Amino acid sequence: MTLKIRSKGTLFYAGLIALQCLLWGVGNPIMKIGISQMPPYLCLALRYLLATTLFFALFRRRCFKGLRQAHLPSLVGVCAFTVVSFVSANIALLHTSATNASFLMGMAVLFAPFLTPIFLKSRFDWGSLLPVGITVAGLYLLCGMAGVPRLGLGEWLGLLSACTGAASMVLSPRLLTCMDAVSLATTQSTTTGLCCFALSMLTEGAPKLLEIPAVSWLVVGYSAIGCTVIAYLLQNTALAHLDPSYVALLMCAEPVFAAGASFLLLDERMGLQGFFGALLILVSMVLASLRQERRESVQEQAAALTPGEPALADPAFEAAIQKSNA
Repeated sequence: MTLKIRSKGTLFYAGLIALQCLLWGVGNPIMKIGISQMPPYLCLALRYLLATTLFFALFRRRCFKGLRQAHLPSLVGVCAFTVVSFVSANIALLHTSATNASFLMGMAVLFAPFLTPIFLKSRFDWGSLLPVGITVAGLYLLCGMAGVPRLGLGEWLGLLSACTGAASMVLSPRLLTCMDAVSLATTQSTTTGLCCFALSMLTEGAPKLLEIPAVSWLVVGYSAIGCTVIAYLLQNTALAHLDPSYVALLMCAEPVFAAGASFLLLDERMGLQGFFGALLILVSMVLASLRQERRESVQEQAAALTPGEPALADPAFEAAIQKSNA
């Protein structure tokens, strides 16, 4: 019975990441519309500062309590990586196509397994390479990267976003042991909003809020509530219970939702190659989910042994425990 409960728990938190991917996937074409109608840094600043206002209005006490309990070096690292990831991701859209940017930003799944041993001092998980490889191939087909002649500014910004986003996800679980998801999300939103506002003042001048069209305000509202407040809470809640590399893999569902949203909102059509890429991503997510559940099952059965109980008689099960702990 315990194993079934644990399995359902894994699927539940994976579902939170899927919902976050849906929100972000719909937000990608919407954000592209908003950025085209107003200065990009101002758009980002309004998004994150509005989200910060909502966080404090709803969770003020929890926010301050979490900040008092936070491990400061880890908090600074997570917030710094978050700022760089989100700013570079959105600015990349100005210098390359949305499909190229989606593929490159989805490469967080490739960086996370390599960053985890560096930041968390753990062993490299060689078993993650198979689903990661399938995911990268799926993203390549989905986003139509074939034929890209060179890496320009937009492509480099997309890679920077993927790398720093993966670093933020890897560091977050340790930080979430001393502060909750709400206070971390509020701190991430606040630092990102202030940095974007500073960039807007330096590069775009004083904001002219009265000249912003109504459609851009709708974009800011959706991105602040759906893509920031709700999405941050979903991600941080899941990261407190799931392996960061697994979360990075699940987040590769975002381009699939983005492709569907782009078809509905921007009339962007996906060919047979894109459908095959989306299928590969879903296959890799299933493989990773099954592997994650198997690891948790083995670890939980090992933990259930009493200190005085002899080792399990099944050699295969003993080998599975040793492999899981490694």
